[in-house]
Amino acid sequence: MKNKKATVLFLRHGKTKYTGQFPDLTPEGEKEIQLAADEIVKIVGGSTDIRMVSSTAPRALGSASIIAHAIGYPMASVKHEEAIRCMDFYDAEGAQKLWSMFGTARNVDRAYEEDERFEDGLVVEKRSAIQRRFMGYLGKLTEQFRNGELHEITINTCHYEVLWRLAMLIDPGEPLIHGEIIRVDMSLSGPAENVVLECTFRDKMQKFAIQTPTDAFAAQFDN
Repeated sequence: MKNKKATVLFLRHGKTKYTGQFPDLTPEGEKEIQLAADEIVKIVGGSTDIRMVSSTAPRALGSASIIAHAIGYPMASVKHEEAIRCMDFYDAEGAQKLWSMFGTARNVDRAYEEDERFEDGLVVEKRSAIQRRFMGYLGKLTEQFRNGELHEITINTCHYEVLWRLAMLIDPGEPLIHGEIIRVDMSLSGPAENVVLECTFRDKMQKFAIQTPTDAFAAQFDN
């Protein structure tokens, strides 16, 4: 029988030194994700219909491991999802120079939306390309929900550049920080059973009614 509602959670991994070695989280990053895990435990409640999904980056998998432990989910069952991977790097030396211009990682977050060097595709993957693959993934989840194939709760650990646009659409204030959760509650509406997404971030909420998930969905966010 179809779930009448489903909850999809997205969160940015914890702070990291980008060692590339699992779990690739600083002590502060571990604390950030433990706080997120405590919140996720409350959201999960007594549900056993759960799926965990992660970017393949060690920092995302390290974050997923903390959450998996908190909710009693086997880490070996966490699905690796390329659609929510971190940005592709085309020029490592050029990327290092670009990052150094901003001084801090937080300044990179603040510049990401408007600095055209994140869209020219010379050094790193275009932000628009990242959004296309993310929105395609989210559209796929809505289709699974409509077809009764989505778990009651899906938890995704990924990256700033994957989630920044969705976060800013809900709350256009300070950019998403490490360990913050974006909650997407799905339900069906009307005789055509359109999928309704109730997206919550911080204390703000935006609602979207989806008619054709794979095509119209991304267009609603491309403005």
